[in-house]
Amino acid sequence: MSQLRDLSWRPPYAYVPGQTKRHTDDIFDTIKNDAKGIDYRAFEQTSTFWYATAFLKEGFYWESHEVFEALWLRCPPESSEKKLIQALIQIANMHLKLKMGRSNASVRLKKIASQLWEEAFNGSSEPIYGVKPDDLSNLMHYNA
Repeated sequence: MSQLRDLSWRPPYAYVPGQTKRHTDDIFDTIKNDAKGIDYRAFEQTSTFWYATAFLKEGFYWESHEVFEALWLRCPPESSEKKLIQALIQIANMHLKLKMGRSNASVRLKKIASQLWEEAFNGSSEPIYGVKPDDLSNLMHYNA
């Protein structure tokens, strides 16, 4: 399903507002476009989802947010998938705020992400996009 061939590609650095130069506006266009025309229930199979998740785990928090947002926009309102992606975006934001030295904002975003996570799974133990309910703790602790 993926149009992208080199899944090892990463931006030259992680963008941190106020600390590093912002990437060009089109740097993630190919990655974001890989999910175009794909049913939202199959996003896990796209390189868009793969990159967004890899960026989150590798400390590219702003980049993760940018890519996840392309998927979030395509999910139906109030769907579990949309809530999960929104939680992942907030987790990326939480880590980014920590890197920026904004601990109060980070604490606030952690609460928002946790609430969205609970709403996404709604007591179910079934994975969404291969993500399990108990993955939250691990994702909250990435800080590459």
